[in-house]
Amino acid sequence: MTFLYDSGIYDREHTLEDINALKRRYWREYKSQWRKNKRANNCEYTVYYSHRENKAIARAATAYGRSPTRFIHDIALSISKENRLVPNEHLFGAISESLIMSKLMIENFETRNHISTHQSDQIIRALQSIEEQITNLFLDPVLLDAVILRTVEYDETYRAHIINLLKPS
Repeated sequence: MTFLYDSGIYDREHTLEDINALKRRYWREYKSQWRKNKRANNCEYTVYYSHRENKAIARAATAYGRSPTRFIHDIALSISKENRLVPNEHLFGAISESLIMSKLMIENFETRNHISTHQSDQIIRALQSIEEQITNLFLDPVLLDAVILRTVEYDETYRAHIINLLKPS
């Protein structure tokens, strides 16, 4: 309201053009002040990418279910905090849950004497190895890209499977 009073719009009659010009001036000043406050309270980085780099970032962002800007923001912070991004949190959770349930089932079979302790230990070690490999796969974006590319290059049957895994739900 003070902007309108200060502008003198109430002192005399104005045309629609005058009012629209005043609105534009108001929003220009408002945005300018907002940017000034934003700069004072936050840091901003400007980075330029080639078309090829931009496509690669956009593709990776899509795989992670994020916009390119959000992806760049999240990946930079996750690496600086040593917290890796997970491309598909739901899939990662489902795999972890399946591995835990498998371990519990094996321990249950062992207690009921359906398998020996030695066999149980071997299977659990194999599951732990799988769990470690999957964790590394999901938590290291560089490794994830390399695994996907290598798999797609050498085995056509996995191509559709990997694409389906990375599609956002």
